Amino acid sequence: MSRSEPGKVAERFAKDLINMLNRTVCEGAFVGILERPDGMVVFGTELRRGQRPQPIPMRTRGGVPCWLTVSGQVFLDGDGYLTVKKSNFLVSAGKPALELFHYDYERDKIGYPDAHLQIFASGEAWDELLLASGKSGGSVSKLHLPVGGRRYRVALEDIIEALIAEDILEPQAGWKPVLERSRDDFRRRQLAAAVRRDPSTAVAELQARGYTVAAPDQALVGNVVQFSKTRLRRRLGRRKPPER
Repeated sequence: MSRSEPGKVAERFAKDLINMLNRTVCEGAFVGILERPDGMVVFGTELRRGQRPQPIPMRTRGGVPCWLTVSGQVFLDGDGYLTVKKSNFLVSAGKPALELFHYDYERDKIGYPDAHLQIFASGEAWDELLLASGKSGGSVSKLHLPVGGRRYRVALEDIIEALIAEDILEPQAGWKPVLERSRDDFRRRQLAAAVRRDPSTAVAELQARGYTVAAPDQALVGNVVQFSKTRLRRRLGRRKPPER
């Protein structure tokens, strides 16, 4: 079955994830996609038709199994850009795998921050605070801790790098530039999206730094005029000078 345009873009996105994971902390990781009739594309680790995303093993230093589950939904917005509707990065450990924490993002989430962290942990101080607020003891995992919002949320690469820095994961040789390139791509896409949604702030900052920024219609006219002049010069350059 041929891919739709959203499916083709999402497939490239999944391949980039596979490449990043297998060149940093995984071996043989797979990220699958499934297209829905409404134009949404579901993605996930070890995602196969009729199944749910599954955890994939990461290389650890101490021998204790550590797992990563990635899942989410993407679509093409009105301008044709691949857009994340929701995503989930879950880290678990042990056999059977028990959840440690997960970073979630859900566009336009009601009641909680769009981008948030949930940690599976406990402590007397936490219990005292939560019980006083009407929650049950040991419910730290129910708290949605904000992590940067829609544009500045934590990237999967940040999570992987943190686990490497804490000596939990054993990365592949040459992992760092791979991780940095992948994260830079993500941040540039986020920056571009921020500029599209708030061009006036981008214009103001560029002008403050000495750039001259033209409105879209003026820029278009200028480009057309410059293009016409360039074509004219090229055409005249190929001709013999007119006789006097």
